[in-house]
Amino acid sequence: MIQLPNYHAVEAWLATPNLSPTIKNTLQGIPVEVGAKLSVQRSATPGDPTASGSLTSYSIIGIPVWNYAVNQSFADNGSSVTYVAPADAIPSPYYPGWSLANHSNTVSSPIPYPNVQANNQAIFSYTLVDFVTVETQTANIDFTFYGTGQWYDSQFITTS
Repeated sequence: MIQLPNYHAVEAWLATPNLSPTIKNTLQGIPVEVGAKLSVQRSATPGDPTASGSLTSYSIIGIPVWNYAVNQSFADNGSSVTYVAPADAIPSPYYPGWSLANHSNTVSSPIPYPNVQANNQAIFSYTLVDFVTVETQTANIDFTFYGTGQWYDSQFITTS
């Protein structure tokens, strides 16, 4: 689990005496930790791997507030990437007030090419009852596919 920069600020606010239930619930819904999980699975067809990654953001009390999972298959011929499947992306807001604001998937290199970059992004917003957005988090799961059948991942979250 990785602590976000706002962890200690949220923790300090929650320690303030006499917080109203509304403010306490709002603070408990702000993500302060992130967990990442990566895996690679081989499909039934030899040589066609599926790259998988997920990011989950957690509140100060350990409740998942959203999850972003991406599965993306590709094929190669030993020297070039010959196919990249559309991403099977599952953005899931869990905590009340969190919603998916946007989702995108792009492939940066032409096919066939020795390596191909796939960028997957989900934007989650935490909006209160009075339609005030408290926080926005952008989850990125990027894959670089190589013509040798190997792949590399990069995952990060930005907060605004």
